[in-house]
Amino acid sequence: MQGRWTYQKITPVTIDLKENLKRLEIDQFHLVDMALLIGTDYFPGIRNIGPKHAYKFIKKHRFIENVIKEEKGSYDFSTLNSEVIASVRKIFLLPEVLMDYTNLSWNYPNEQQTLNLLCEDHHLNRERVESNLKKLTKNYEKCQVFFSNKTRNPNTKQETFDSIFST
Repeated sequence: MQGRWTYQKITPVTIDLKENLKRLEIDQFHLVDMALLIGTDYFPGIRNIGPKHAYKFIKKHRFIENVIKEEKGSYDFSTLNSEVIASVRKIFLLPEVLMDYTNLSWNYPNEQQTLNLLCEDHHLNRERVESNLKKLTKNYEKCQVFFSNKTRNPNTKQETFDSIFST
């Protein structure tokens, strides 16, 4: 039904990487090799290899290069070459991390475009969208004040976003 939403509270599940890697008896390097076999945003994976087979192969052969060597008769690894393996490993194991955030900017919310997108195009409830847009613009203004004060009066104490929005 258009324009009608039901709200259902969802409790997020926390997944601890170290705990699960220990339980599976693999490390992060092996997890990336499994991801290559299954598929990622950067490589589509190997046909007919899902999570169970990938885990079994990595446990048995330890590295994707060994999996390719030992399982080449059963699967088509032609798209998975050493360049692809190296580039995907680099993305996941040595990601580029921005240390300087001086060029980040947050523009004032465009209320009309937001309303058109959410209410006209996606048929969301106009009143709910408008009330949340008011909160968004109010918090935008609070952030502007907060960060402008921070640049003028740098402080050694790190503050959280909760402290900004709690007032």
